[in-house]
Amino acid sequence: MTEQKNYYFWLFIEQELRDLQPAFAKYFPEHHLEWDCENYWEWLTDDQGTPEIPWLNINRPHQFVEGDGGCYEEPLVVNFTSPTMDTAAVLALAQRVSNGLNTTVFVGTQTYLQGDERSYHIDYELEPEK
Repeated sequence: MTEQKNYYFWLFIEQELRDLQPAFAKYFPEHHLEWDCENYWEWLTDDQGTPEIPWLNINRPHQFVEGDGGCYEEPLVVNFTSPTMDTAAVLALAQRVSNGLNTTVFVGTQTYLQGDERSYHIDYELEPEK
């Protein structure tokens, strides 16, 4: 069995996750992204996956009142597994997202602390290319 590597990148953007669904569908064209939420989190996910990216989850704390903006200070996290992608491929994907959404994208690791708290370690910071 091929080892699955877990990858993270994140960004800060003042848009509702539901409104970003069409954009993320362009970056992950083989995935059927569906939006869902619970009390604290909202996410786009594809439970079917592909051979290259078998598991994909895009998430952040959600708005309790749509348009309130309270979650925009929280990172929108793209988390996925892949048995085939390497760092260069992940950076290329993150750069496409940075360019398309015109925002800085951070690539690195995420650590769960407790409850809904997470910490991030930045390995790469990608600015939109002109």
